[in-house]
Amino acid sequence: MFRLLLLFTLLQASLIINSQEATSQQERKFENVVVLSGEKVKIPETLFIPTAIYTVDDKLLVIDDGGDYYFHLYSYPKIENIELFGRKGEGPDEIKFNPQLSFMDKQFIDFFDFRNNSLFEINTGCRNNNGNNNKCIRLLQVLPTELTNPQNVIKIDDTIIAGFGVNGGKIFFYNTKTKQPKFISLPFETFNIKEQDKNIIYNGYMACSSDKSFIVFASLYFDCYMMFDNNGNILLNNYKREISNLFFSKGRVTTDNTKLYYTSVFATEKYFYLLYVGGRSTNELMREIDNNTFKCEIQKYSQNGLPVSAYIINKPVTSFCVSEEFKDIITIDPASEDAPIVRFGYK
Repeated sequence: MFRLLLLFTLLQASLIINSQEATSQQERKFENVVVLSGEKVKIPETLFIPTAIYTVDDKLLVIDDGGDYYFHLYSYPKIENIELFGRKGEGPDEIKFNPQLSFMDKQFIDFFDFRNNSLFEINTGCRNNNGNNNKCIRLLQVLPTELTNPQNVIKIDDTIIAGFGVNGGKIFFYNTKTKQPKFISLPFETFNIKEQDKNIIYNGYMACSSDKSFIVFASLYFDCYMMFDNNGNILLNNYKREISNLFFSKGRVTTDNTKLYYTSVFATEKYFYLLYVGGRSTNELMREIDNNTFKCEIQKYSQNGLPVSAYIINKPVTSFCVSEEFKDIITIDPASEDAPIVRFGYK
C-alpha cells in the first residue's frame, strides 16, 4: 500500500526527496538550520488518498482523492470534524474530476476543475443539508481556450486570476474584465525541447500570500523560484542556470531519472515556504526509503525573498502547510496508513 500511494502521488509530481549533500549546500545559505521531529495526528475519519493540505487560523483542510468527498474541513489545533464538501459524482452539483486546491481564507475555499477549465468557490459557512452540501459551491470563472489545462490557478481578486503552464509553459495573469491575459516567460534553458512539450517541462507549484500581495512560483525540474506582485510584475527571480537532463516516456517527463527540485510551496502574509528536493530522482528516493536514510527540507523566506530558516524533516511528505499562529508545519505522510497527518513544531 505504501509504495502504491507513493507512485500515485509521484504521478501528480508532488513527492519530496532530498540528500545529505543537498542539505549541506543549503546550510551555507541559511544561518538557521533546524532538524524537526514530528508527531502523528489522529484524524477522526479514514483518509484514503490525501493529496493536499492547507491551514488558515483555526481550520485545517485536507483534500482526499480516495473518499466520497474531496474536501475535509477540520478544526485546528484540536482536530475535529467541521464539514465535508465536494461530493464525488456525475450529478449537476457534484465534482467529477479531482479538484486542485487554489486558495483558502477564513470563509472560502477556491479550487480549479480541469475537466471544465473553471475556477470554483466553496462557502465553508454552508452546512450539510440531508447529506449534500454541494449547493455551497459556485462557479467563479471559466477560463478562455487560450488558458486551457493550466497547472495552477489562483483568484487574486474579482478582476485578476493568476496561473501557469499554458502557451508554452508561461505564467499568466488574466484580467476577467478586459478578457486579456498577460503572459510571462520562464527563464529556463530550452535545450531543444519541442514547443508542445514546454507546458510539461515547466511543471511547478504556485501559492499566493494570505493577503494576496505576492505570488510565488517554484519549479519542479529546474532550480528556480520566482515572486510576483498581484499585477504580474517580477519581484524576485532566483534561478540557478543549469541545463537539467530530462527523461521522457510516452510524451511525458518521467521522474525515474529526472532531477526534481521544488515539490510544494506555501505562503502566508509575511513569508513563503518551499519544499526543496535537492536534485534527486524518484529512483534515488526509493533507494533512500528502502535504506531509511532520506530527508527533506522546508525552506522559509521573507516576503523580500531573503532566506530565514531551513527545517529538516526525516519523513516523506506529499504536501505541507504552515500555521504560524501555532508554530506548526503540518504535512501529509504517504508512508502512514493509520495517521497520514504529521505535525512538526518549530520555534
